[in-house]
Amino acid sequence: MYAQGTYDLDPWISGLKFTAGARYTWDDRFAQSRSLPLGACAAPPPGADAQCTLTSSGSFKAPTWTVGLDYQATLDTLVYLTSRRGYRTGGFNASAQLPQNKKFDPEYVTDVELGVKHDGEIAGRGIRTNVAVFHDKYKNIQTNQTVTEDVIPITVVKNAAAARIVGAEVEATLEATENLRLGAMFSWIDFKYTSSITGADLFHQPNVPKYKYGVNARYRLPVASALGGMNVSANWSWQDDVFITTAVDPLAVQRAYGLLTLGANWDRIAGSPVDASLFMTNATDKTYATGSFSLYDCCGFSGLTYGEPRMYGVRVRYRFGQDE
Repeated sequence: MYAQGTYDLDPWISGLKFTAGARYTWDDRFAQSRSLPLGACAAPPPGADAQCTLTSSGSFKAPTWTVGLDYQATLDTLVYLTSRRGYRTGGFNASAQLPQNKKFDPEYVTDVELGVKHDGEIAGRGIRTNVAVFHDKYKNIQTNQTVTEDVIPITVVKNAAAARIVGAEVEATLEATENLRLGAMFSWIDFKYTSSITGADLFHQPNVPKYKYGVNARYRLPVASALGGMNVSANWSWQDDVFITTAVDPLAVQRAYGLLTLGANWDRIAGSPVDASLFMTNATDKTYATGSFSLYDCCGFSGLTYGEPRMYGVRVRYRFGQDE
C-alpha cells in the first residue's frame, strides 16, 4: 500500500512545499532445496524430510516512508531537505542446513539529504548545477559470509552489521556553445561499520569507492537539417580504490580505474523515420574486477568476477506512424 501527497505552504512562506509519503510492504517467501551427495538420501540433514528436501517459508513486512521540504528560493534555485526509509526483504539460504544459517532478516536504511539545484550562466552560456550532502544509517546489513557445515565451507547471507554513510555529490552541465554540451560530476563517500555480529568477515567496506568523478561531452554536428540530426559523445568515469570483498584476502582491492564510453548518433536519416547509432563501451579495454568469491581465510583460494571488456555495436530504430 502506498500514498503520497504534497502540500503548498505558500500562504505562509512563499515557494515552500511539504511532501510526505508512506508505504507498507508484505513479502511472502518460500525456498526449497534437495541435496543428494551420495546419489540417494542416506542421512537427511537437520530439518529435512525423509527425501532430504529442505523447505523454508516465512513472511516479512515493513513500513517505509519519505518526508521532505522543497523551497523555490528564486526562479532559478531550488533548495530541498528530505528523509527516506528503505527496506530490503529477508529470505533464506537454500544451501544451509543448520537453523542459525537458514534465515536472514530484512535490511533497513534511513537517510537525510540536503541539496541545491541551480540554473545560471557563465559568460552568457547556460549552466545547471546540482549539489547534495547526505547521511545514511543502515541496520541489519545483508552480507555474504563464509560458514562451515559438516567441515564444508559454504557462503550464506547473514545480517552481519550496521553502518553509516556520509557523503557529498556535485554535478554540473554547461551549454558551452550552441552545439557543444559539457558535463562533470564528483562524489565523496565515507562508509563505516558501526557494529557487527561475532565472527563476521567485515574487515573492509565492499564496493564503496571513496572518490568518483566523471566528465562527458556531446557535440551536435552542424549539418543541413534535411540530412537529419548528427551528434558524437564521449564519457569518462573514474573511481578510487575499492574493496570487492569484506574478507582478508590478497585479491580484496581493485585499484583505481577509469572507463571510456564513445557514441555517435544519426537521427531521422535523410528525413526518413530511421535512426542509427554506434557505441563502444570500455573503449580502452580496461580489465577490472567487480566482485569476489573469497574463501581465502578458510581454504586459501578466491575467485574474481570481472567487468565487461570492450564492446561495440550498432543500433537501428524505425519510427512507425506519426512522431511529433
